[in-house]
Amino acid sequence: MPIGPPCAQTLHIRMAQNPSIKNVAFDILAQRYGTVSFLDTLADFLAQVNNPGMSGNALCSWASNLLITFSSVPVFHKIKFTASPSTSDLLEESGVLDSIQAQPEQRDVHEQIIPACFDTTLVQSQHTTQGEGIKCKSYCFTSSPDLTNWYTGHWIAQVRVVFHIPSSIVHDMSPTLDTLPPTHLAYVEWFSPLTAAPDPKHQMYRVSRQMRNGCWSVSIIPVDRILHSVHLIPRFGPVTPQEWNSFTVLDQCHTFYVNPFCDVHSYLTFV
Repeated sequence: MPIGPPCAQTLHIRMAQNPSIKNVAFDILAQRYGTVSFLDTLADFLAQVNNPGMSGNALCSWASNLLITFSSVPVFHKIKFTASPSTSDLLEESGVLDSIQAQPEQRDVHEQIIPACFDTTLVQSQHTTQGEGIKCKSYCFTSSPDLTNWYTGHWIAQVRVVFHIPSSIVHDMSPTLDTLPPTHLAYVEWFSPLTAAPDPKHQMYRVSRQMRNGCWSVSIIPVDRILHSVHLIPRFGPVTPQEWNSFTVLDQCHTFYVNPFCDVHSYLTFV
């Protein structure tokens, strides 16, 4: 009997009912999670959410004058994807099909270091136009003439922290985010847009860190725009730097290839 073509189950995001850490101050987010532009990026995000028809200098002015009246957020260290839309905590771990971690370095009960883990993901844009690059909520990236297929609506990003705005203040900051369950958000660092064709030598798509004014481009996005995890392979040169390892290479390498063979979702997406 023929096996048939590969097919993937529909993934449903399932967040824990309780955060991994109830309150993490903004300065701790910068130190331990690497969210060095958290406050400014949060202001940009809230400006766009609260003023969907505004753009340009008016939006920048609104963001720069926004008073953020809280200094810490609840943080979640894992996003789970299941085959069921159920949000019950009784769902078996065996039902988890994919997951994304955004967790700083820790120590276990034996005081052994558990390295930080900030996974990479495939993100769908809320603004897509055929032939243009993704236009994120916080920043609009440069269009590319090579983006001529459905990838114009998808970008690679590294998740640095997952959080939601405290329930006691969310309505005052942004009524549209005052939902049950809460609107989970992610601070992400962007990679360059996916082009229309992969590298002809090995049929893998190449991406690099997206830069903006000399810094990595970042945004805050709703978690429900994250489609699934993505595995990146470093682009090795003639000599591999000795400081590269599994835990540091995402920060130290600039260019990567998207691995289409790590799971069925990536295979069906990138092959």
